[in-house]
Amino acid sequence: MGSFPATRVDVNEFERSNQPTRETLPRSTMPSTTPRQPLLADLVTVLAAPACVVSDRSGDIGDSAIHGYYLDDRRMVSALWVGVGDGEAQPVSATLSDPSTAEFVALLPDVGTAHGTATAGLDLDASVRLRRRRKVDRRRLVETIELLSADARGLRTTVQIRLASDGVSVSSARAGSVARPSTPTLLDGGATWPATHGSPAVEFHPRPDTLQVDDDSHEVVATWDVVLDGAPWSARATVTPSTPAPTPAPPLTDSLAVSTPDGLLDRLVARSLADADALVRTDQHDPTDRYLCAGSPWYLTLFGRDSLLSARMLLPVDVDLALGTLRSLARRQGQVVDPTTGEQPGKILHELRDPEVAEFLPPVYYGTVDATCLWIILLWEAWRWGADAREIEALLPHLDAALAWLGEHATPDEDGFVRYVPDAQGLTNQGWKDSGDAVHDADGVLIDGPVALAEVQAYAYQAAQAAADLADAFGRDHGQHWRDWADRLATRFREHFWEHGHGPSYPVLALGPDARRANAVGSNMGHLLGTGIVDAAEARLVAERLGAPDLDSGFGLRTMSSASPRYNPISYHNGSVWPHDTAITVAGLVAEGLPDVAGRLARGLVAAAPAFDFRLPELWGGESGAHGPGGSTARPLAYPTACSPQAWAATTAVSLVTSALGLRVDVPAGVVELTPARPALLGALSVRGLRIGGGTLDVDVDASGDLTVVAAPPGITVVVLDPAGDLAA
Repeated sequence: MGSFPATRVDVNEFERSNQPTRETLPRSTMPSTTPRQPLLADLVTVLAAPACVVSDRSGDIGDSAIHGYYLDDRRMVSALWVGVGDGEAQPVSATLSDPSTAEFVALLPDVGTAHGTATAGLDLDASVRLRRRRKVDRRRLVETIELLSADARGLRTTVQIRLASDGVSVSSARAGSVARPSTPTLLDGGATWPATHGSPAVEFHPRPDTLQVDDDSHEVVATWDVVLDGAPWSARATVTPSTPAPTPAPPLTDSLAVSTPDGLLDRLVARSLADADALVRTDQHDPTDRYLCAGSPWYLTLFGRDSLLSARMLLPVDVDLALGTLRSLARRQGQVVDPTTGEQPGKILHELRDPEVAEFLPPVYYGTVDATCLWIILLWEAWRWGADAREIEALLPHLDAALAWLGEHATPDEDGFVRYVPDAQGLTNQGWKDSGDAVHDADGVLIDGPVALAEVQAYAYQAAQAAADLADAFGRDHGQHWRDWADRLATRFREHFWEHGHGPSYPVLALGPDARRANAVGSNMGHLLGTGIVDAAEARLVAERLGAPDLDSGFGLRTMSSASPRYNPISYHNGSVWPHDTAITVAGLVAEGLPDVAGRLARGLVAAAPAFDFRLPELWGGESGAHGPGGSTARPLAYPTACSPQAWAATTAVSLVTSALGLRVDVPAGVVELTPARPALLGALSVRGLRIGGGTLDVDVDASGDLTVVAAPPGITVVVLDPAGDLAA
C-alpha cells in the first residue's frame, strides 16, 4: 500500500448552540502539533465502491478526522449527528446486515416524561430506543432513524439531525487534517452545499418542523416535534452528490459456497465474498470492465499490485473480473520515461487517483516494482482458468510491452536482478512491504537502494515462464527466449540470495547496492514457493523456516521474525500479520507438496476470523496465539489503522479453499487436478460452485483427505491425486 507525508491543518474550535448540544470540536480532531493518522479499529464502515461511510459505533459522524461519507475519495458529509431530547443516547449495538448496510441501536433513558413520571431512572429500564439504519450505494447515502417506545402514554420529545460537509479529500483526512465545513444553502425540505466538491444535497422526509443553519458550526439542523404513543416514529435523510453516479458494477458471481462442520470457514467465505463484491467498481474509461478497489477507506481506487493479486485469488469465482483488471491496467500502461511519476514504457501502475484529490503522490503513480510481473502472471492464469482466448490474444501487445520493461528497465545492473530505486518524493520501498523501514539486515540496519527483493525475483521468474507458455499457445516464437531468461535468473538467485552458515539456510529479504544483503528473516520467502525459482530441497528449507514459532504467530504468518531487532507486533511490516501474505505462502506450500506448515498457517487465519466478525482486515498484530517468542494472546490484536474491508484480505478466504483442495486448473488442456492433503488441510468441507471454464466444480473432502467429485465442468477431465502425485485410489 502507498504511504505519504502526514500534514495537519489547524482550525479554531467552534461552538454548537442548538439542542441537543455538542461541545467544541471533538478532542480527537482538536489542533495538535503532532500529526496523527486517525484510528480505524473501532469504527463502523459501510461501502459500495467508490462510496463509503465511516462512523463511530453509535452511528454518529464527526468525532474523528476520518469520519464521513466519501465518494471518489472526497468527503460529502463530514458530520451527521442524531439527537433526541436533551439527554445522551446510550449505544447498545452496531451491526452490518451486508457490506453497504448498518444498523445502530441506542437506548434513550432521559427522553421525556408522561403524566409527570420519569420513564427511566436508577432502577427503571429505558422505555424508548433509537434505531438508525444506514444504507449507501454508488449514488447516495440514506439515513433512516426510528423511535420506538414501550410507553403508550404520549411521550413528547424533539428529534434533531445535524449535517455538515467540508469536501476534504480522504488523503487529507488520513493525515489528520480538519477543515471548517462549507456554508449550506437551505432548500424546500433540505439543503445543498454548492461550495463543496460534488455539491451534495440533503432531503429530509417528512419535512422538518424547523430547518435552519447553525451559524457557528455551519451545520444544517433539522428538528421535529414528536409525540410517541406506542407506534414507531421515523424520519429519513437522503444525501445525493451532484456528480454523475459511477456506472453500477455487475456483481461477482455468487455460486461459491462452502460447508464445514464448525461453520467457521463457511462464514469467512460468505462474508469475504460479500466484502469483495462491495469493493468492485467499473473503469471510468470502459464501464464493461471491473476491478477490485484496494480497500476502505484509504484505497477505494485502482491499485496495480492489490487489484491484480485480488483478482488472481478470485479466479475460481469470476474470471471476467481478472480480464477487467488486466484491461483497466493495460489502458494506463507506461509509455514514456518520467522520473516524477516513476512511469517507464511497459510498466504497470501502482496507484490511480483523481487529480483533484491526489495530494501526496502523482494522480497516476508507477512506484511499484512487482505489478508488471503480476500482470503477466494474471494474464496467464486467466487463460488457464478458461478466459476466452480472443480476450487473451487482444492483450498480447500489452504483454510484449511488459516483457520489454522486464528485460530492459527492470534489470539495470549487470547481475540481472529486478530492482527499484527509492523515490525520494514518493515511496521509498516499492514492493508490497512499502513502508520506509521494511527492508533491513539481521541487525536491523536499513538497506538503501537500489533494492532487489527476493519475492520480486520469484515473480519475474514465474512471469517469464508464463509468457513462454502464452507464446507457445498463441503461435509466437519467443517462448524459449523467456524460458532461458528465467533459468538464468534462477541460477543467479541461488548463488546470491541464500544465507548459509548461521543455522538453517534461508533466502534473504533483498540485495542492496554492492550486493549488500538484507538478511533479516521475514515472510517474503514464502512468496518464492510455487513459482519455480526454488527446487524441492530449497522449498523444504523455506517451509521449515516459515513454520518456526518466531514466524508462525498462531494467527497467521508474521511479516518479520520475532527475533529481529526491529520486531514490533503492531508495526506495519515488521512483525504484523497480513492475511494475503499468509494465504500466498499457504498456496505455495501446497504447490510444493508441503501441507504440514501450510495447514498450521491456514488454520491460524481461520482462527483469527471470529475476532473480526469474519471480516479479515488488511493486517493485525503479530502477538502469538500460544506461549512463545511473540508473547501470548487469546485473540489477534487489531492493528489500529488497518483498512477493513480490504481487497486482498477479503479474497484470502477463496485462496484458502483452493489450497485446501490442492486445485490446479488448465482449461486449455482440458484438465483439472485436485491434490488434497492427508489429513485434510482445513478439515472436512464441501465446496459448491467453483467456476472453471464456463462450468462449475463441486467436491466433498472428508477429514482424512479423501475427495469425492460431485459435479464437474463439461469437457473437463478431473484428476484426483494423492500427495505423492499419483492417482488416488
